[in-house]
Amino acid sequence: MGGYAPLLTFFFLAGVTACPAWLLLRRIRLKELVAAELGEADAYRLEGIRSLRTVMRGFAVATSIGAVGFVLYATFMLPGPEGRIQTIAASEANAVPIVDGPARLVGGEVGAVVLFGQSWFLGGDRMAFAPYRATVKNPDAATLFVQLPVLDSEKLPSFQQQTSWSGIIVEGGLPGTVRTLLNSAGVGISSPYFTLYASNYDLRIWYWLQSIQWALVTLFLLASTWLLSRQAKRLEQSLNLVGPRLARS
Repeated sequence: MGGYAPLLTFFFLAGVTACPAWLLLRRIRLKELVAAELGEADAYRLEGIRSLRTVMRGFAVATSIGAVGFVLYATFMLPGPEGRIQTIAASEANAVPIVDGPARLVGGEVGAVVLFGQSWFLGGDRMAFAPYRATVKNPDAATLFVQLPVLDSEKLPSFQQQTSWSGIIVEGGLPGTVRTLLNSAGVGISSPYFTLYASNYDLRIWYWLQSIQWALVTLFLLASTWLLSRQAKRLEQSLNLVGPRLARS
């Protein structure tokens, strides 16, 4: 497919995990409805709506937690541009302590470049990453990586090495697919490793985009839950169901 959809992966795995509990809950509720002298067809129809509403509501809670979590992480856990700028030589990356925050990398060369992009219905964004070593032919696992001002493969031939790179350095920082691609290309990644982002915006944009996507999914799930609640209420009224035990989901 040329890419992957993390949200779809999450929903598929969460749905498979939730199936046994959902089926058990549905069976218990069906027995209650049949015991209330409700026809089997009507009971299945009503419980189908209620069960789907429960599933939608549970997913909405999970996605809302995800949206809030990305915002909190981007706001409080990531370093900012404030503070003293540390200068890190590529040859000493494994010998000196590296602190998250403003940094300048010197004495190295950029290696193989990997392009990483994220797309959604209204647009997309792309970044490039590359290892930064004392020499490009260094076979050791890379400790330093830099985000480059390259947005597509057509601009790679005109890309120029720089004597230094400045930005915000953070431990880890490479997207998972970039790590996989670098490993498959034979570029080793040390543990721990550090990534230098060009700006505060570039460091945080992926987390904000993830939060927006999770928030949009949450709104969709809440709207679906509301519609299902209205449908269940109309069906309960048509079946003359009364009493708090049967009316609640």
